[in-house]
Amino acid sequence: MSTDLFPKITEMLSQLSQLQSDLIHLKQQIIEIEMSQETSQNVVNSSQSLPF
Repeated sequence: MSTDLFPKITEMLSQLSQLQSDLIHLKQQIIEIEMSQETSQNVVNSSQSLPF
């Protein structure tokens, strides 16, 4: 393996790890959004089921 490949590999690895942390952050945001949607959905459902 030629030595000029090492910097490229290192850079790609660093980009990969950045991507991974971005993905983790996005997943957390999606979970928060889903939870808040469920909560608001529950509020709507409970108000619809009231007898008056």
